[in-house]
Amino acid sequence: MTSRQKTRGHIDGIDRRLFLKTTAVLAGGTLVTGAASGSQRDSAPPELPKSANHDVHWGESDADGGVRTYATTDRDERLSSLGVHVGGDALMAFDEEERAAHLHFPDETDDGAEIDRHQFTHMGFHYNPQGHPPPAIYDVPHFDFHFYMLAEDVVEGISGGPLESTPHPFVGLADYDVPADQFPQGHVFEEHRLIVEGMGEHLLDETAPEFRGEAFTHTNVYGAYDPSIDPEQPADTEVIELEGERVELPVYEGDGDGRVHFVEPMVTTDFLRNDLEEETVIDIATPGVYFEADDYPTAYALMPDGNGGAYVSLREFEEFSGPDQ
Repeated sequence: MTSRQKTRGHIDGIDRRLFLKTTAVLAGGTLVTGAASGSQRDSAPPELPKSANHDVHWGESDADGGVRTYATTDRDERLSSLGVHVGGDALMAFDEEERAAHLHFPDETDDGAEIDRHQFTHMGFHYNPQGHPPPAIYDVPHFDFHFYMLAEDVVEGISGGPLESTPHPFVGLADYDVPADQFPQGHVFEEHRLIVEGMGEHLLDETAPEFRGEAFTHTNVYGAYDPSIDPEQPADTEVIELEGERVELPVYEGDGDGRVHFVEPMVTTDFLRNDLEEETVIDIATPGVYFEADDYPTAYALMPDGNGGAYVSLREFEEFSGPDQ
């Protein structure tokens, strides 16, 4: 699992995508918290997201009960997948309104045993009815599923910068390093390393089919951030052009060491509604090591639930070394 990092590499034309992508988070009332685990409005779909001899544990649902987290464990109670279910009614109901929610994963099994979710803390669900740039790639209706590896309060604390003085939802520009061996293979920074409020910056897979002339159906991106950043203490400022205007943004160095802090499968609405006919498992590029030794996913999976809905999950957890090993 060797890795390579393009510290100054980028894919042109992507700086605008994050403005549209985070509208759902910033618009009043569109970021919703979840209902408690086991909500009465939730019901298990007819097909469960498990292989033989694996148990399903349900987590938190959104306010409408149509989107719900889950985990599966094997007979030794080891984590085998971590995911989210979008019910058939909910999947068909998403229309022109952007939606977002932070949802918690289950903490324990029905028997009260603690579920080791490794580094994963919660998920951010986002529906983008207009998609986002770059044009002709991600500008179709789709879902973003952020699986975070930072505490929820830290993710929500990615804020500050020019948010009160400009219409752009950016904390500022990143100028920290992500250690080369922790950088996912085949991924690059965006043209402008924009830190998005409540998310961080995004690392894109330049080897993905959609960047080689094929239509976007589903893909995976990573997120990076330096949690030592103090939004009130930028190292500098830089003027860049966004949305046709010049904007001065603070530049953040933190302690100099950023880390991969989310895994994000993105799936088009059309694919989930019309083309997902059987379980699909896709290998994802990984770093060589992570910020901490643990088990991390090496694949994401898409699966129909037999009733018009779908599961999106992280799978194939493998052991990775930490930076000092």
